Amino acid sequence: MNFHISRKKLFLYMGINFLAIMCVYKVYLSAENNGILQTIHLLRSKPTDYIQLELSERRNNMSNFCHRQVSQNTTKRTMENIKKKLLYSPEKKFLYCPVEKVGSTFWRRLFLIVNGVSKTNNPFNVSTYMLYSNRYSAIKAETTAIRNSLKFVIVREPYSRLLSAYANKLFDINPVYWSMYGRKVIKAVRKNPSNKSLSCGHDVTFPELVRYVVKPLAMKDIHFNPISDKCSPCDVKYDIIGKMETFKRDTLHVLKKLNLTHLVMSRALQEMEEGVDIDTIKSNTNSLMNYLSQKRTLKCVTHEEAFKRKWRNLQLRGIIGSDVEYPFKDGEEETTTHSQLLAVFLNASRRSGSRKSRRKNRELSFLEAYSKVEKKYLIQLSKYFKNDCSSFSYDCRPTNIFEKNQKPHTKFFDTGGL
Repeated sequence: MNFHISRKKLFLYMGINFLAIMCVYKVYLSAENNGILQTIHLLRSKPTDYIQLELSERRNNMSNFCHRQVSQNTTKRTMENIKKKLLYSPEKKFLYCPVEKVGSTFWRRLFLIVNGVSKTNNPFNVSTYMLYSNRYSAIKAETTAIRNSLKFVIVREPYSRLLSAYANKLFDINPVYWSMYGRKVIKAVRKNPSNKSLSCGHDVTFPELVRYVVKPLAMKDIHFNPISDKCSPCDVKYDIIGKMETFKRDTLHVLKKLNLTHLVMSRALQEMEEGVDIDTIKSNTNSLMNYLSQKRTLKCVTHEEAFKRKWRNLQLRGIIGSDVEYPFKDGEEETTTHSQLLAVFLNASRRSGSRKSRRKNRELSFLEAYSKVEKKYLIQLSKYFKNDCSSFSYDCRPTNIFEKNQKPHTKFFDTGGL
């Protein structure tokens, strides 16, 4: 009996000691390993906390870059030029700098909804005509408006943005850009160009574009200019820097900041990726059929060449899978109607597997394009992109293109094999 009581006391004693040890251990963790506890707290925190942390890091990086600049004198004339490039919502006190090839068409549509010009909750229902019809509010008192507004810009890794601009404006069917820009590139960098190339500007290669944009005195275009040149981050001092790599997440975050919950919860924005793909197919079908109705296009390319370039462009953008065979044979392109072409593209996209698997085409086409650029021009390009890389935390010498260990086996930019 006495032994039994002693054992109880022993267990009680051991329990008290265990609790005492745990209390000491907890104090030790708190004092000596505060970082571990903070990490655990972050892991248990809401996803929004991570977004805020990442956006804060982006903003701090931009501020640090601007602080290092020798001159930051913003003249009245400079500010006048900057404010012309910004979209402004007086009601929401919201400023957005649209950047070409960084979801600017989508955000221009969205901005018209934010600004109350369009009453739909679906950005894809906003007509292309409205995007460039001067329906955006002007910034009248730039100092007050810019200081007191939520300032937003979406940026993109500069090397991928340049390739995207090339694919859309020069590789794809775009006789307007061929004439306006392609001919300049060919004349400036190509040795012994053909008369047709000088006249059309239709066959600029990606390495030729790179060689052109790094020329100090070359006439640049907004699609190929660095983002920092247009959006002037050190003058505007953006509150939120979104990125193409986190486009949906950052877009929804900004809309929440603007208390536009009905947009955040709309089906169009929750299923944004699918909507973007379908919208891309529709707009590409419209542009192809429109350009082929013009004689100047057919002076430079045939129907077959035009269809094949469009097909390749949709593949390298990750809309159509690389393993889906080109569907037209024996001159069918000339007799294909708009509705038939749209149906073909939509069907091909549906048969191309998951969006994630299709997006691998982007990485492969990226490696293919830059593998053809000489190292000395890549180095010059890294200097051309220096401010964008420093402002927006991008690697200006990515190893996958500066250290070419393997030669890509894809041929996205060669339509001859279709």
